[in-house]
Amino acid sequence: MAYFFKRIFYTVALLTVTSLTALTAQNKLTGRITNTQGEPIIGANVVLTTQKGQRIGSASDKNGFYTLSTANEGTLTVSHLMYQTETVKNVKANSKNSQYNIQMKADETLLSEVTIMPTRASQNAPFAQSTVKKDQIQRENYGQNIPQLLQNQLSVVSTSDDGLGLGYSYMRVRGSDASRTNVTINNIALNDSESGAVFWVNMPDLASSAADINIQRGAGTSTNGSGAFGGSVNIRTTSPEEKLGAGLHYSVGSFGTQKFSGEFSSGLMQKHWELSGRLSRAYSDGYIDRASTSASSYFLSGGYYDRSTTVKILAFGGKQKTYQAWNGISAEQLKTDRRFNSCGAIYDASWEKVIGYYDNETDNYNQDHLQLLANHTMGRFTASMILHYTFGRGYYENYKQEAKLSRYGIDPVVIDGQTIKYADVIPQKWLYNHYYGGNFSLTYKDTKITSILSGAYSRYDGDHYGKVIWAQYTPNIPKDYHFYDNKSIKDDWNVFLKTEYTPIKALSLYLDLQYRGVQFSMNGTEDKGTILAFDHNYSFFNPKLGVNYQINESQRAYASYSRASKEPNRSDIKDSDIEIRAEYLDDFEIGYAFSSKNVNASANVYYMNYTGQLVPTGELNSTGYLIRENVEKSYRLGIEIAVDYTPVKW
Repeated sequence: MAYFFKRIFYTVALLTVTSLTALTAQNKLTGRITNTQGEPIIGANVVLTTQKGQRIGSASDKNGFYTLSTANEGTLTVSHLMYQTETVKNVKANSKNSQYNIQMKADETLLSEVTIMPTRASQNAPFAQSTVKKDQIQRENYGQNIPQLLQNQLSVVSTSDDGLGLGYSYMRVRGSDASRTNVTINNIALNDSESGAVFWVNMPDLASSAADINIQRGAGTSTNGSGAFGGSVNIRTTSPEEKLGAGLHYSVGSFGTQKFSGEFSSGLMQKHWELSGRLSRAYSDGYIDRASTSASSYFLSGGYYDRSTTVKILAFGGKQKTYQAWNGISAEQLKTDRRFNSCGAIYDASWEKVIGYYDNETDNYNQDHLQLLANHTMGRFTASMILHYTFGRGYYENYKQEAKLSRYGIDPVVIDGQTIKYADVIPQKWLYNHYYGGNFSLTYKDTKITSILSGAYSRYDGDHYGKVIWAQYTPNIPKDYHFYDNKSIKDDWNVFLKTEYTPIKALSLYLDLQYRGVQFSMNGTEDKGTILAFDHNYSFFNPKLGVNYQINESQRAYASYSRASKEPNRSDIKDSDIEIRAEYLDDFEIGYAFSSKNVNASANVYYMNYTGQLVPTGELNSTGYLIRENVEKSYRLGIEIAVDYTPVKW
């Protein structure tokens, strides 16, 4: 019996020692994984690699917390698809539960989706630029168009027809109008292929789907679409959201302005898939009389994301109906009735007094965009591809009082023996177009050199035609009768090579070479019976070079030279009696920038020398566009200074 109890005692003692040893061994590593805003990151992979090569892993929970049970020392690695990998060396676990909190930075390579890199200037590129981040866009966005959101940016001036920025809106950069400001969305040109303008009214509430907006002032880097003289604006649409979420928004303001919107995101499903969308509706009476706007828009996005491959499909568009307000007023009217709008006005027989207004003097347009973006990373190389298609259709309608009937292809009317050649007419001017193409790029990046080879091709196929829906004294106008009809086709292609070389840590050298070709043709009859028969090829070589010197962590200085070229617009060609040539710009810039915790400041001097610049003659064409002609020499000289001071965090 004594032997039996002796064995029991030894067994219990052995089990106790073993349990204590095991409990001692189960020391823990704990902590919390957050982003730079202090928000928890869900599903981050947390791995401790021991000195013997053993890997012990866990994942952060819905509140960002993780726990590793281990008695080992080693290297702690935290990774997540949407964030840069963080590493902590010489991690030790002890009986007091060692705590290691990790803050992760967003993976800008993934979030910027390398597809947009070819047209954006890098942080060290020798150009004057600024970027409006998503939080600032959201803070200032009440449904107005992009120009109004950017109006406080350096060298940017915005205007709008309705006085509020919901209808037709415009933007100038360094005094250059929209036709000389290159705008892209996800690296795809937004400028209208014929006029060079950007019709922001056709993309209502686009700001709600923007992740950020980059503005390069001056000729900047090579881009897709028409040449940039005043500047380049690159819009990047929203990046994948980490979490499931949805939201409803309602805004109300002066002059009957209201905006409704709803949005959702699936979050990252199975750590790779995401689906998101937005619907918006906006109304406004406008500050200007009858400058009303009724607009709706949508944005849908679905994609697959991982460290090496991203594939994303976007569909977005809008529908708008705006009462026209694009006529100017006299200086006297500005003093007495600054809200006066002559569009749609119907006058008495003496043309002195307004006796009424046509209630459908409106602009109506639908525009839909479809984009496929894909990129794949292979070591130091990244290949990107974009396919895109845009479908636009719409018209604007006018009440024409005492119009010449022959202009609309209508024969004179004989009533009671009297021949009537002038009568009231309601015409519609239609535009029906397709724009499609593709971009590609191949990027090589190592510690000292980043090189991008990129190319793009696009075709614009547009029909212009006019219809008369009613004419006084002429009730039987043939259905679908066109009083003018013409077609434009524009092929645009380019290839460019950009290289940034850093021979030493503080010095960056930049070289950018672009070759661009354009084939532009117009055929048919234009308004007033003008015959269009234009077919021309343009070719441009646009070199850019510069140097950036990082004085220290807070200061940098840069200098650059850029060449930009641009073909004439449709209206330049069809409205001029003389030959209109392409225009060229040589842009010389030198700048300095300072950045610290509380202060950001910059100064930039530019000299922009033009050859053959197209300048207004003072005349307008039948649709209100400026008639322009080439001048041999002209220039812009200026200095830009910006200071941003943040005394406290809020």
